[in-house]
Amino acid sequence: MAFEAGWVDLGEFKYTGQLPGRTFTERWRAQGVNLAGVMSLPIGQNFAPFVKAGLLRAEVRAEAQVSGSQNASASASDTSWRPNYGAGLVYNLNPSVGIRAEIERFHKIGESKTTGSASVDLYTIGLMYRF
Repeated sequence: MAFEAGWVDLGEFKYTGQLPGRTFTERWRAQGVNLAGVMSLPIGQNFAPFVKAGLLRAEVRAEAQVSGSQNASASASDTSWRPNYGAGLVYNLNPSVGIRAEIERFHKIGESKTTGSASVDLYTIGLMYRF
């Protein structure tokens, strides 16, 4: 069993479209502090599958702009705790170094009425060092 804490940058989504005589741009960005519990069950000396569950303090910002003969813009933000969960596999190269592959879902971040809400999947491969 383990506990993880970290910063997660879930990136940015940007959409630009054309309306008659206007250009519409929408941008959505999410990031935050992540806290999770991890349970692992080693298989032999080299492999260790794991599952994790936790919470993300999601900071979401949405912005929209319309430009053309009349310009308009709007923005909204939301900060709230949302669940996340995932699974992965560690391959130990030696007792101190391992390779970790993981799939994680951040569930329904954002507020549906103001910023919009979405679930975000994160796929990672990383190098682990134990000390």
